Amino acid sequence: MTAEEIVQAAKRLGFKAEEEPDKQYPRRFFTYAGRVKVVKRAGTSKTGFLRAVAADVRKHRPAGAKK
Repeated sequence: MTAEEIVQAAKRLGFKAEEEPDKQYPRRFFTYAGRVKVVKRAGTSKTGFLRAVAADVRKHRPAGAKK
């Protein structure tokens, strides 16, 4: 799942999201994969949000596309 896919899915679900491509994960300091900032809505848990995004990405990913 790419940062761009996550941003698109979050926006389709009604969240305000933006990609920060120049950021990196500390344990993988040699890879600039980027990160996604999402504005949380009241009543939405992190787990619920992540599951909804994952389901939306699977739904909109072309058939036969790599994960």
